[in-house]
Amino acid sequence: MSGLETGTGDERRINQRFDIERTLRAVANGELRLGRLTEVSAGSAAIHLDKDLEVGTEITLDIEDLGSYKGHVAGPPRDGLVPVKFDIDEHEEDHLIAEIMRVYTEADLAKDD
Repeated sequence: MSGLETGTGDERRINQRFDIERTLRAVANGELRLGRLTEVSAGSAAIHLDKDLEVGTEITLDIEDLGSYKGHVAGPPRDGLVPVKFDIDEHEEDHLIAEIMRVYTEADLAKDD
């Protein structure tokens, strides 16, 4: 897990963040962009993109093995990572948490083989 901060000031993260490397496709401003997920939680992600986006830009991420989620760019890039805050409801958040746990379980099982 990483300590990447996506908020400002005294904001505290309430969701556990996981280091998960996955490819992704992003749609922002009507354009398809390619990228890579590096960190994810139930409420946000840190991604690398092939083009910078302005803070507040609405974005849809289609993440390998995790699904498709809507959000917005939550701040300027930091260390090459774009912070994305998901705009999802409780049901979608539960689904994302389940997918994250599935990916981690599969990774643990693969290590044991």
